[in-house]
Amino acid sequence: MESYVLGFDPVSLAERFDVEAARRRLDELADERSLAALVEKIGLLRVTGQAEQAHEVATEALRQARLVGDREPIARVKVARGQLLRAEGKHEQAVHELSDTIAEAAANGWTGIVAEARRQRALVRVALGEYEAARDDLSEALAVLVKNQGDPREIDVTMVAVGALLDRVDG
Repeated sequence: MESYVLGFDPVSLAERFDVEAARRRLDELADERSLAALVEKIGLLRVTGQAEQAHEVATEALRQARLVGDREPIARVKVARGQLLRAEGKHEQAVHELSDTIAEAAANGWTGIVAEARRQRALVRVALGEYEAARDDLSEALAVLVKNQGDPREIDVTMVAVGALLDRVDG
């Protein structure tokens, strides 16, 4: 999880950010053009309220990923685009983008991408009021993270989110 992401609000499950840290990191990456830097910039621009620029960077990242010819980087860009669509309230588009990415990542064994895309799709589903589906996505993300010995911080955050959704669905 990026250093500018502080976690999730346990009630709304909305991401919490350190916007100043995001701005500093964006400044650090100003001239970077690697695919990893571009994907990170998408999130940073989203967090700092620069959606139009984030879309431009996402288009550039997708183009660069396709030139590489490896589908895994394309899937990473699509997760970042799904986050951007969610942040803009384009929930149906975000669900579609993330669902396609989950299917492809699962078929190829890209477990980190599966977990991240499921977490992001869960946030979209919370925004849509689809709490049971969101809980299922988070539970699956948690299972993938635990099975593959994911980052302990990501596991903890996902567990908290699952608990919050269990309260919402069961309550």
